[in-house]
Amino acid sequence: LSKMLDRLRATGRSDSVTVRLTEGSDFTVTASQFRQENTLHYLLRFSRLQGQSTPIATTGKQQLLQVMDSAPDALVVTDLDGHILSVNRAFLDLGQLTSEEQARGAMLDKWLGRTGVDFRVLVSNLRQHGAVRLFATQMRGELGSNTEVEISAVSVTPGDQQCLGFTIRDMGRRLTQDARASKELPRSASQ
Repeated sequence: LSKMLDRLRATGRSDSVTVRLTEGSDFTVTASQFRQENTLHYLLRFSRLQGQSTPIATTGKQQLLQVMDSAPDALVVTDLDGHILSVNRAFLDLGQLTSEEQARGAMLDKWLGRTGVDFRVLVSNLRQHGAVRLFATQMRGELGSNTEVEISAVSVTPGDQQCLGFTIRDMGRRLTQDARASKELPRSASQ
């Protein structure tokens, strides 16, 4: 690794190298350099070797996390008191937030329905039944938007990391389409 960085410093280019980390995993390391404010910086990229595959369970969990982060419905994980631990991009969009750090640590009820009321009802049902489906409420955005939403939630209590998981679906577009459809005239005699 040291020789690779020396070559990179001298020529501006270097070949990738294979390194073994202390826990025994082998990685390919590639490097590039860039200057910022008259200082030379290195960017190192560690990649698993082609022959070594990650365990299927780990790969599957990583894929699940990627799917959840990209899901069109908002996903939120909180502690048992409702403090946000993690959110996906769809939640950031509904909540009109720019980063997950703005939500992390805050109470979920800050954005849901009637502050304190809807969330208490939701958590009470979660504690009694372990899961809640189709809970209708509103979500308030940081910039003043109000969106009709439907929440499904689950309580994950076994194990060391107890948490609550929420799926929040934007129902605003569906509700406006249903209202518009009911105002239209029938298209046939049978309708």
